[in-house]
Order: sequence, then C-alpha cells, then structure tokens
Amino acid sequence: MKKFLTKVFLYIGSLLVIVSLVSIYYFRRVPNQFLLVSNSVSYNLKAGFIQQQPERLNKAEIIVVGSSMSLNNVSAKMLQDSLHMPAINLSSWGLNIANYEHSAIWDRHKVFLCNIGMPDFEPLGVDTKDDFSFNTSRVREIFNLATDFNTLMATIKQGKEVMAIRDNRDYKSCNFDECGSVLFSDSAFNYDSARWNGDDYLRFAVDSAKLIDYVRQLKKITTTHQGYTRIIISFSPGRGVFYSQKRSAMVAYLGRMIRESCPQAVFVNLYDRHYPDSTYADDSHFNVIGAKRYTAELVDSINGLGIGKK
Repeated sequence: MKKFLTKVFLYIGSLLVIVSLVSIYYFRRVPNQFLLVSNSVSYNLKAGFIQQQPERLNKAEIIVVGSSMSLNNVSAKMLQDSLHMPAINLSSWGLNIANYEHSAIWDRHKVFLCNIGMPDFEPLGVDTKDDFSFNTSRVREIFNLATDFNTLMATIKQGKEVMAIRDNRDYKSCNFDECGSVLFSDSAFNYDSARWNGDDYLRFAVDSAKLIDYVRQLKKITTTHQGYTRIIISFSPGRGVFYSQKRSAMVAYLGRMIRESCPQAVFVNLYDRHYPDSTYADDSHFNVIGAKRYTAELVDSINGLGIGKK
C-alpha cells in the first residue's frame, strides 16, 4: 500500500510539474496588455488596459460599467471633459450589472453609470476569475491558465486577432481611447447586415420576467454596496425601425421598478429619442457620431442631478 501511494504521489507531482511548465511556456507568449482572467477577450484586454494604468481607476470620479452598450455608446472622455470629473470606462462585451456584484469598485465614493439596451437582457456569459478587481498577479494568471487551459488558450488566439485591428471600423475593435471607451467609426465601417437588420428584442426574448430579474440583480448590488455616491442606469434607443409603443412601455415599466425597488439608483430613459440610421453601427450600437450625441444627452441628465462640477 505504501509503495502504491508513493507511486500515486510521484505521478501527481510529475503531472503538476509538466502542467506548470507547459502553462509557463504559453504564458510567456501572452501580450502584456492581455490578462488571463476570464473567458472574454474584451474583458481580458480591458483588465490589461486598467492594470497598466491603475491611477486612472483610482482617480476616477465617474465609472462607466456594463456591456458593449456602455463600451461603444458612451464616451467616458466626453463625460470627463463636460462634467469636469475624471472618468473611466470599465465596460466590455457581454457584461451585465450582475457581473460586478463582488467587485471592489463599489467600495469607493464614486458615481457609476451603466448604459443598457435590449442586448443587456441576454443570459450571463462572461466568467471571470478575479471578481472584477482589475488587479491580478502573474502567478494567478499562470494558475488560471493551468486550471482552464483550453478556454484561456482560445481567448489568447482571439485576443491576438482583436489586437491586430488597428482602427474602429470593426465590431471587434478594442482600441480603447484614453478613458477606455471604443467609439465606432462613421466612415468605411465594416457593416454586418445580420447585425444591422437584427432585432435584439426578439433575439433575446425580452419580456417582463427578464426586466424583473434585472431589477432584482440591481437591488442586490445597491443594498449590498453603500460606498458609492450614485448609480445611474440609462437606456439608449435602438434603430427607429425597431421602435414600438409596446417596447417603449416596457422600458418605462423597467424605470418604475428601479425607482420603487432601488431608490439609491437613478433611471435615465432615453429610449424614446429618435436617432437617424446614419448614427448607428448596427441595430443598437452607435457609431462615433451617435455616441457623442448620446453622451451629450447623458451629460445634460447628469447635470440635472446636480452631479457635474463647474
């Protein structure tokens, strides 16, 4: 029995050594701006962006969170310049307000802005290994790679493809500006007809049950974390062809639920605003023209809350 256990331990030890060496080998080939902390290429790049300049997050007074609806539709630099408050955009593809539940970002006296749209009612798909701390060690990254090798190797491959995109004429662009936003180009953009003609309301089967679940998640965050100054949830409009009174009423219903269940949060409903097709990159994401116009409207709303500085 003793010899058997010795062989088992030797086998396990040898296997661990081999896994560690393989992980270290591949880890050394990972670009510095790409952290191995999730199954999301966009989030891994955003985490790398923040880790390379942590002072931006530490000094930020306005923090933009959420999915691509915040990443592409909100200019954090415009917020910063217009409100005279340091701002940063922590958003990345597919994130939901629930993803941030255990993040340390709430433990600061900040203003949080989460812009949403119909795509934000899709099921959670981002699995993070750092609880959105934006501060992880190299040892932890190697451990992540060793314990989830296939997933993280896939993100490395995709990440290199994304980093090869040098402009904002592609939906996959992660060319963050100085404040972390990505505003799509309005010139020579690589439009995808499926995305342009897609209807996220139907695609994600948005209904009252999903709205109620969203409010439940938001309430959990607002009651658990009390250190922030204000959290603002804004709802941006989609292409006019997809607008209807039924959908407008549903967004208004979401706003009422947030006001009743999450008094610490403010709901800014801009869904009924009309934006021409020339301001969109697809059915719900703006190009740079739309994003700047939309951000200007957000600035007016935030000023109306008495948050901006003179």
